[in-house]
Amino acid sequence: MGSVESVGATASVGTTASVGAAESGAVAKGGRAAKSGGTPAAAPEGKLGPKERRKRIADRVLAEGQVSIEELVQELGVSQMTVHRDLDSLEHQGWLRKVRGGATAAPNALFESNARWRGNEQVAAKEAICAAALAIAEPGQAVIIDDSSTALPLARSLASRGAYTVITNSLQVINELAEEPDIRVIALGGEYHAAFNAFLGMSTADIARSFRADVAFLSTSAVDNGHCYHQAQENVLVKRALMAAARRKVLLVDHSKFGRQALYELAPLADFDLVISDEQLPQEERDALQSLGVRYELATEGAHRA
Repeated sequence: MGSVESVGATASVGTTASVGAAESGAVAKGGRAAKSGGTPAAAPEGKLGPKERRKRIADRVLAEGQVSIEELVQELGVSQMTVHRDLDSLEHQGWLRKVRGGATAAPNALFESNARWRGNEQVAAKEAICAAALAIAEPGQAVIIDDSSTALPLARSLASRGAYTVITNSLQVINELAEEPDIRVIALGGEYHAAFNAFLGMSTADIARSFRADVAFLSTSAVDNGHCYHQAQENVLVKRALMAAARRKVLLVDHSKFGRQALYELAPLADFDLVISDEQLPQEERDALQSLGVRYELATEGAHRA
Protein backbone atom coordinates (compact mmCIF):
# COMPACT_ATOMS: atom_id res chain seq x y z
CA MET A 1 0.00 0.00 0.00
CA GLY A 2 1.14 3.53 -0.69
CA SER A 3 1.69 6.13 1.99
CA VAL A 4 -0.58 9.15 2.33
CA GLU A 5 0.20 11.92 4.80
CA SER A 6 -2.51 14.49 5.37
CA VAL A 7 -1.13 17.89 6.27
CA GLY A 8 -3.76 20.24 7.67
CA ALA A 9 -6.14 17.87 9.39
CA THR A 10 -8.82 20.52 9.82
CA ALA A 11 -9.64 20.39 6.11
CA SER A 12 -13.23 21.44 5.49
CA VAL A 13 -15.44 19.53 3.04
CA GLY A 14 -18.68 21.32 3.60
CA THR A 15 -20.94 23.66 1.70
CA THR A 16 -18.59 23.81 -1.29
CA ALA A 17 -19.35 20.17 -2.12
CA SER A 18 -23.11 20.03 -1.76
CA VAL A 19 -23.93 18.97 -5.33
CA GLY A 20 -23.04 15.57 -6.78
CA ALA A 21 -20.51 14.27 -4.25
CA ALA A 22 -19.58 11.30 -6.44
CA GLU A 23 -18.69 13.49 -9.40
CA SER A 24 -16.83 16.05 -7.30
CA GLY A 25 -14.56 13.35 -5.90
CA ALA A 26 -15.72 13.61 -2.29
CA VAL A 27 -13.95 11.05 -0.12
CA ALA A 28 -15.87 7.81 0.25
CA LYS A 29 -15.42 4.98 2.72
CA GLY A 30 -11.79 3.91 3.00
CA GLY A 31 -10.47 7.32 1.91
CA ARG A 32 -11.10 6.76 -1.80
CA ALA A 33 -13.14 9.03 -4.02
CA ALA A 34 -16.62 7.83 -4.76
CA LYS A 35 -16.98 6.67 -8.35
CA SER A 36 -19.58 8.18 -10.58
CA GLY A 37 -22.15 5.64 -11.63
CA GLY A 38 -23.61 7.78 -14.40
CA THR A 39 -26.89 9.67 -14.37
CA PRO A 40 -29.25 8.25 -11.73
CA ALA A 41 -32.63 6.87 -12.67
CA ALA A 42 -35.12 9.64 -13.21
CA ALA A 43 -37.46 10.46 -10.37
CA PRO A 44 -40.98 11.67 -11.21
CA GLU A 45 -40.53 15.16 -12.68
CA GLY A 46 -41.65 17.92 -10.36
CA LYS A 47 -41.11 15.71 -7.30
CA LEU A 48 -37.35 16.06 -7.12
CA GLY A 49 -36.03 17.88 -4.08
CA PRO A 50 -33.72 20.88 -4.54
CA LYS A 51 -30.54 18.81 -4.09
CA GLU A 52 -31.56 16.14 -6.61
CA ARG A 53 -32.89 18.74 -9.04
CA ARG A 54 -29.66 20.75 -8.94
CA LYS A 55 -27.58 17.63 -9.41
CA ARG A 56 -29.68 16.81 -12.50
CA ILE A 57 -29.05 20.31 -13.87
CA ALA A 58 -25.30 20.16 -13.14
CA ASP A 59 -25.01 16.74 -14.80
CA ARG A 60 -26.75 17.97 -17.94
CA VAL A 61 -24.72 21.16 -18.27
CA LEU A 62 -21.45 19.30 -17.76
CA ALA A 63 -22.47 16.61 -20.26
CA GLU A 64 -23.81 18.92 -22.98
CA GLY A 65 -21.90 22.13 -22.36
CA GLN A 66 -24.97 24.34 -22.17
CA VAL A 67 -28.71 24.19 -21.51
CA SER A 68 -31.61 26.62 -21.78
CA ILE A 69 -33.97 27.61 -18.98
CA GLU A 70 -36.99 26.55 -21.05
CA GLU A 71 -35.52 23.06 -21.51
CA LEU A 72 -35.01 22.74 -17.77
CA VAL A 73 -38.54 23.97 -17.02
CA GLN A 74 -39.95 21.30 -19.34
CA GLU A 75 -37.66 18.53 -18.10
CA LEU A 76 -38.05 19.19 -14.38
CA GLY A 77 -41.66 20.33 -14.29
CA VAL A 78 -40.93 23.43 -12.22
CA SER A 79 -41.28 27.17 -12.71
CA GLN A 80 -38.77 29.49 -14.35
CA MET A 81 -38.23 31.16 -10.98
CA THR A 82 -37.26 27.81 -9.44
CA VAL A 83 -34.82 27.10 -12.29
CA HIS A 84 -33.28 30.56 -11.86
CA ARG A 85 -32.78 29.89 -8.14
CA ASP A 86 -31.19 26.52 -8.91
CA LEU A 87 -28.84 28.06 -11.47
CA ASP A 88 -27.90 30.83 -9.05
CA SER A 89 -26.98 28.23 -6.44
CA LEU A 90 -24.98 26.12 -8.88
CA GLU A 91 -23.18 29.18 -10.23
CA HIS A 92 -22.23 30.21 -6.70
CA GLN A 93 -20.75 26.74 -6.12
CA GLY A 94 -18.77 26.90 -9.37
CA TRP A 95 -20.61 24.21 -11.32
CA LEU A 96 -21.74 26.43 -14.20
CA ARG A 97 -22.06 29.99 -15.47
CA LYS A 98 -25.42 31.65 -16.08
CA VAL A 99 -25.88 33.25 -19.48
CA ARG A 100 -28.86 34.89 -21.14
CA GLY A 101 -31.62 32.30 -21.31
CA GLY A 102 -29.68 29.44 -19.74
CA ALA A 103 -26.34 28.22 -18.42
CA THR A 104 -22.99 27.03 -19.77
CA ALA A 105 -19.97 25.08 -18.53
CA ALA A 106 -17.56 27.08 -20.69
CA PRO A 107 -15.09 29.41 -18.92
CA ASN A 108 -14.68 33.16 -19.28
CA ALA A 109 -12.49 35.78 -17.58
CA LEU A 110 -14.40 35.45 -14.29
CA PHE A 111 -15.46 31.80 -14.31
CA GLU A 112 -13.28 28.68 -14.50
CA SER A 113 -15.16 25.63 -15.70
CA ASN A 114 -15.80 22.69 -13.39
CA ALA A 115 -13.09 20.04 -12.92
CA ARG A 116 -15.29 17.41 -14.57
CA TRP A 117 -15.77 19.55 -17.67
CA ARG A 118 -12.08 20.47 -17.91
CA GLY A 119 -11.07 16.83 -17.62
CA ASN A 120 -12.72 16.13 -20.99
CA GLU A 121 -11.15 19.08 -22.83
CA GLN A 122 -7.96 18.81 -24.97
CA VAL A 123 -7.31 15.28 -23.66
CA ALA A 124 -4.77 14.26 -26.33
CA ALA A 125 -2.81 17.50 -25.93
CA LYS A 126 -2.71 17.14 -22.14
CA GLU A 127 -1.47 13.56 -22.39
CA ALA A 128 1.28 14.60 -24.81
CA ILE A 129 2.34 17.46 -22.55
CA CYS A 130 2.52 15.16 -19.53
CA ALA A 131 4.50 12.56 -21.48
CA ALA A 132 7.10 15.26 -22.10
CA ALA A 133 6.97 16.38 -18.47
CA LEU A 134 7.53 12.83 -17.23
CA ALA A 135 11.10 12.94 -18.53
CA ILE A 136 11.81 15.81 -16.12
CA ALA A 137 10.55 14.02 -13.01
CA GLU A 138 13.40 11.81 -11.85
CA PRO A 139 12.71 8.85 -9.54
CA GLY A 140 13.46 9.66 -5.92
CA GLN A 141 12.46 13.30 -6.25
CA ALA A 142 9.88 15.29 -4.32
CA VAL A 143 7.37 16.45 -6.92
CA ILE A 144 4.56 19.01 -6.60
CA ILE A 145 1.46 18.48 -8.75
CA ASP A 146 -1.32 21.06 -8.62
CA ASP A 147 -5.07 20.55 -9.00
CA SER A 148 -5.17 21.15 -12.76
CA SER A 149 -6.71 18.64 -15.16
CA THR A 150 -3.64 19.16 -17.36
CA ALA A 151 -1.26 17.66 -14.79
CA LEU A 152 -3.44 14.65 -13.96
CA PRO A 153 -1.98 12.32 -16.65
CA LEU A 154 1.47 13.05 -15.21
CA ALA A 155 0.37 11.89 -11.76
CA ARG A 156 -1.03 8.69 -13.24
CA SER A 157 2.26 7.98 -15.04
CA LEU A 158 4.58 8.40 -12.07
CA ALA A 159 3.83 5.01 -10.50
CA SER A 160 5.27 3.13 -13.47
CA ARG A 161 8.49 5.14 -13.41
CA GLY A 162 9.76 4.66 -9.86
CA ALA A 163 9.54 5.98 -6.32
CA TYR A 164 8.43 9.56 -5.72
CA THR A 165 7.16 11.84 -3.00
CA VAL A 166 4.17 13.71 -4.40
CA ILE A 167 2.92 16.89 -2.73
CA THR A 168 -0.53 17.93 -3.94
CA ASN A 169 -3.72 19.82 -3.12
CA SER A 170 -5.72 17.80 -5.66
CA LEU A 171 -8.14 15.26 -4.22
CA GLN A 172 -8.13 13.34 -7.50
CA VAL A 173 -4.33 13.06 -7.49
CA ILE A 174 -4.42 11.93 -3.85
CA ASN A 175 -6.92 9.20 -4.68
CA GLU A 176 -5.13 8.16 -7.89
CA LEU A 177 -1.83 7.58 -6.04
CA ALA A 178 -3.00 6.50 -2.58
CA GLU A 179 -2.52 2.77 -3.21
CA GLU A 180 0.67 2.98 -5.28
CA PRO A 181 3.36 1.25 -3.18
CA ASP A 182 6.26 3.34 -4.50
CA ILE A 183 4.54 6.71 -4.13
CA ARG A 184 4.52 8.68 -0.89
CA VAL A 185 1.68 11.22 -1.06
CA ILE A 186 1.65 14.38 1.05
CA ALA A 187 -1.89 15.75 0.93
CA LEU A 188 -2.26 19.48 1.51
CA GLY A 189 -5.39 20.15 3.52
CA GLY A 190 -7.53 23.24 3.77
CA GLU A 191 -11.00 24.13 2.54
CA TYR A 192 -12.35 21.73 -0.08
CA HIS A 193 -13.75 23.29 -3.27
CA ALA A 194 -15.91 20.87 -5.26
CA ALA A 195 -15.66 22.86 -8.51
CA PHE A 196 -11.89 22.30 -8.54
CA ASN A 197 -11.94 18.97 -6.66
CA ALA A 198 -9.13 20.43 -4.58
CA PHE A 199 -8.13 22.07 -1.32
CA LEU A 200 -7.64 25.81 -1.74
CA GLY A 201 -7.29 29.04 0.20
CA MET A 202 -5.01 30.66 2.75
CA SER A 203 -4.54 27.60 4.99
CA THR A 204 -3.58 25.41 2.02
CA ALA A 205 -1.10 28.03 0.82
CA ASP A 206 0.45 28.32 4.29
CA ILE A 207 0.94 24.55 4.44
CA ALA A 208 2.45 24.45 0.94
CA ARG A 209 5.06 27.06 1.84
CA SER A 210 6.44 24.78 4.56
CA PHE A 211 7.83 22.32 1.98
CA ARG A 212 10.75 22.35 -0.43
CA ALA A 213 10.39 20.13 -3.50
CA ASP A 214 12.64 19.37 -6.45
CA VAL A 215 10.14 20.35 -9.13
CA ALA A 216 6.60 21.71 -9.37
CA PHE A 217 4.26 20.96 -12.26
CA LEU A 218 1.44 23.46 -12.55
CA SER A 219 -1.06 24.68 -15.10
CA THR A 220 -3.25 27.73 -15.53
CA SER A 221 -6.42 28.68 -17.35
CA ALA A 222 -5.21 31.65 -19.42
CA VAL A 223 -1.98 32.95 -20.98
CA ASP A 224 -1.82 36.44 -22.42
CA ASN A 225 0.94 38.94 -23.17
CA GLY A 226 3.68 36.99 -21.44
CA HIS A 227 1.77 36.33 -18.22
CA CYS A 228 -0.48 33.54 -16.96
CA TYR A 229 -3.81 34.16 -15.26
CA HIS A 230 -6.59 32.36 -13.40
CA GLN A 231 -10.21 33.20 -12.58
CA ALA A 232 -10.12 32.17 -8.91
CA GLN A 233 -8.14 34.19 -6.39
CA GLU A 234 -7.94 31.30 -3.90
CA ASN A 235 -6.47 29.13 -6.65
CA VAL A 236 -3.85 31.74 -7.53
CA LEU A 237 -2.88 31.98 -3.86
CA VAL A 238 -2.16 28.24 -3.67
CA LYS A 239 -0.41 28.03 -7.04
CA ARG A 240 1.97 30.84 -6.04
CA ALA A 241 2.76 29.02 -2.80
CA LEU A 242 3.42 25.80 -4.70
CA MET A 243 5.77 27.67 -7.03
CA ALA A 244 7.66 29.12 -4.06
CA ALA A 245 8.03 25.64 -2.58
CA ALA A 246 9.89 24.18 -5.58
CA ARG A 247 13.45 24.50 -6.79
CA ARG A 248 12.32 24.12 -10.41
CA LYS A 249 8.97 25.23 -11.85
CA VAL A 250 7.35 23.81 -14.99
CA LEU A 251 4.18 25.20 -16.56
CA LEU A 252 2.01 22.67 -18.42
CA VAL A 253 -0.39 24.52 -20.70
CA ASP A 254 -2.09 23.42 -23.91
CA HIS A 255 -2.50 25.67 -26.95
CA SER A 256 -6.14 26.53 -26.21
CA LYS A 257 -5.14 28.53 -23.10
CA PHE A 258 -3.08 31.05 -25.09
CA GLY A 259 -4.89 34.28 -25.91
CA ARG A 260 -7.49 33.69 -23.20
CA GLN A 261 -8.17 36.13 -20.42
CA ALA A 262 -8.79 35.61 -16.71
CA LEU A 263 -9.12 38.08 -13.86
CA TYR A 264 -6.13 37.36 -11.59
CA GLU A 265 -2.48 37.27 -12.60
CA LEU A 266 -0.61 34.19 -11.44
CA ALA A 267 2.92 34.94 -12.65
CA PRO A 268 4.99 36.03 -15.65
CA LEU A 269 5.92 33.15 -17.92
CA ALA A 270 9.55 34.05 -17.27
CA ASP A 271 9.11 32.86 -13.66
CA PHE A 272 8.94 29.28 -14.94
CA ASP A 273 12.05 27.30 -15.80
CA LEU A 274 10.19 25.61 -18.64
CA VAL A 275 6.83 25.95 -20.40
CA ILE A 276 5.51 22.80 -22.08
CA SER A 277 2.71 23.16 -24.62
CA ASP A 278 1.62 21.10 -27.63
CA GLU A 279 2.38 21.22 -31.34
CA GLN A 280 -0.87 23.03 -32.12
CA LEU A 281 0.45 26.21 -30.51
CA PRO A 282 0.17 28.96 -33.15
CA GLN A 283 3.38 30.32 -34.64
CA GLU A 284 2.71 33.83 -33.33
CA GLU A 285 2.58 32.46 -29.78
CA ARG A 286 5.83 30.58 -30.32
CA ASP A 287 7.45 33.77 -31.59
CA ALA A 288 6.16 35.67 -28.56
CA LEU A 289 7.64 33.12 -26.17
CA GLN A 290 10.97 33.31 -27.95
CA SER A 291 11.02 37.13 -27.90
CA LEU A 292 10.37 37.06 -24.14
CA GLY A 293 13.25 34.66 -23.59
CA VAL A 294 10.88 31.98 -22.24
CA ARG A 295 12.25 28.46 -22.55
CA TYR A 296 9.56 26.25 -24.02
CA GLU A 297 9.00 22.79 -25.46
CA LEU A 298 6.23 21.54 -27.74
CA ALA A 299 4.94 18.02 -27.19
CA THR A 300 3.75 15.85 -30.05
CA GLU A 301 0.43 14.05 -29.64
CA GLY A 302 0.79 10.29 -29.76
CA ALA A 303 4.50 10.39 -28.83
CA HIS A 304 5.31 8.25 -25.78
CA ARG A 305 8.46 8.44 -23.75
CA ALA A 306 10.03 5.73 -21.66
